[in-house]
Amino acid sequence: MKKTIALLILGLLGLPHACWAWWNEDWNFRTQITLDPGRLAVPPGESLTRVPLLVRLHEGNFAFLDARSDGTDLRFVAADDQTPLNYHIETFDGVASLAYIWVDVPTIEPGKPQHIWLYYGNEQATGVSNAPATYDGETALVYHFNETAGPPRDQTANGNNAVSSTAMPSFEALIRQGAQFNGNMHVRIAPSASLSLPAGAPLTWTAWIKPEAERPQARSVVFTKLSAAGETSPARLLIGLDQNRPFVRVVDAAGNAQEAIAPSPVQSQSWLHLAVVASDSIRLYVNGIEAAVLAAKLPELGGESTIGADSQTLAAAGLHPVAPSSSSGFIGSLDELSMSNAPRTPQSLAFAAATQGRDASFISFAPKAEIRGDWFSGGYFTILLGAVTVDGWVVIALLGVMLLISVFVIWSRLDYVSRVDNANKGFLREFQELYLSLARQKQSGNLGVQPIPTTPAAAKLADSSIFRIYGTGAAEIEQRIAMATALAPFSIDSQTAESLRAALDSAQIREQQLLNKQMVFLTIAISGGPFLGLLGTVVGVMITFASIAAAGDVNVNAIAPGVAAALMATVAGLAVAIPALFAYNYLTTRIGNITAEMAVFANEFVSKMTELYRRQS
Repeated sequence: MKKTIALLILGLLGLPHACWAWWNEDWNFRTQITLDPGRLAVPPGESLTRVPLLVRLHEGNFAFLDARSDGTDLRFVAADDQTPLNYHIETFDGVASLAYIWVDVPTIEPGKPQHIWLYYGNEQATGVSNAPATYDGETALVYHFNETAGPPRDQTANGNNAVSSTAMPSFEALIRQGAQFNGNMHVRIAPSASLSLPAGAPLTWTAWIKPEAERPQARSVVFTKLSAAGETSPARLLIGLDQNRPFVRVVDAAGNAQEAIAPSPVQSQSWLHLAVVASDSIRLYVNGIEAAVLAAKLPELGGESTIGADSQTLAAAGLHPVAPSSSSGFIGSLDELSMSNAPRTPQSLAFAAATQGRDASFISFAPKAEIRGDWFSGGYFTILLGAVTVDGWVVIALLGVMLLISVFVIWSRLDYVSRVDNANKGFLREFQELYLSLARQKQSGNLGVQPIPTTPAAAKLADSSIFRIYGTGAAEIEQRIAMATALAPFSIDSQTAESLRAALDSAQIREQQLLNKQMVFLTIAISGGPFLGLLGTVVGVMITFASIAAAGDVNVNAIAPGVAAALMATVAGLAVAIPALFAYNYLTTRIGNITAEMAVFANEFVSKMTELYRRQS
């Protein structure tokens, strides 16, 4: 019952009740993060599911001093402010005020912005960063290259950690830290069930690469995947650069080779997103855009995988007993390499390329973090709303209805008074021309022969109260002109002037009634709102003390919430009365000015008509 009434009041007042929620009271701060596909140059054309989204934190969007130094108190919560999202921290550096975090977003809808919450500020929190839970079951391998020592470690649950690595860490990579290769370095990945690919199996390979050779290399191998027979079989998959043009090469068990190469070279010293998707065909993507297609399927590839080195380099190191090849090792930096046992859609590849780069604008942060103790951040307000009794909600509901009525009256009266005021000013200008016309008729001797003409702009001045008063006076004069005869021509004497003034006074009173229509609702809100709120407060305090007496527990924690919640009714009453009071005084002043203008016009009309129609002696 209480919740239903609360939602009713919030609906009446137009307040978003969701903003009062707080996922967990143990966290002191939260920031709203907006995910807007409309910010992307090429928004996804379909819904994306299980998206590992990179969130970059820096001193411009996150207060590192309010969080724990290692980021273990970070929590990501869905828009409903109830569902925690899986995430893992790649890097959190409180000293440098930089953090890179991967969040598992369940769904990204095309063209539809959505929100998630970032909670922090809990000194007692323990870390829940969970890398395997961040990726779906089809992701076989993810390397962040963020290790401080040892070979790269797989972030998925498959445990495909590299068995050896001679690559150097790069601390200026795209995502904080990556791996750097000089053409003779390598990362070796042992065969595993999750990385084993039967013939024709689907595969998605992605990585961020940055070529750094002084001049484009002829055949620079970035990645190699062998068959289960190893180097004794020619079957393999190679991904690399040829004169800085990305290529993908497939060799089957019989030694038949097929290759697809991008038509344009990529720029050295620049990061690019490279992807290869194999299913019924093998497609090469550069920065999320399809660059080449190979009409082939993968052969059986169940052997070792190598990053950054070719067969020649490995043979020279005594790791592969094969003859040197015409290719060379990769010179440059590598970051965020992943392999999936599924063909990822072009939309997902384009999304990754657009959201993981340094210039990504898909994510935006609220300009100011919310604090749990703030009134409108869900702290105190939540406590007060939870302590309001049913009778308090009834009073607040009545005050909410009263507020809606007051707002409607204020809006309608302001609109009506403004229209009347503007129309009156227009008519007074027209009346001056009318008076001059009647004066000229008097000089020509035609005054009184025809009825008083109405203003040509009468249709435009229908809202004018003075025009309606003028119409009453003009009708009185026209009626008397029609009754005049040649022996008794029409003229305005003192008795006729009094009769004309009485008609104008009656019309003026009717106009005042129209101007003051519905103003009584504002006086009720001004005088009745605080008293009704006070009634709710008194009843609420009585119930609070009665419940304390019944429980026999007298302490501040038992009294304070009930008394504070009871005062909510008084606050609601004042919230109704204060705007009504201001609006009432403003409207009364404007109505008084219009009433004075009507009285001045009535006197002016009688005076001028008497002057025009007075019989000459």
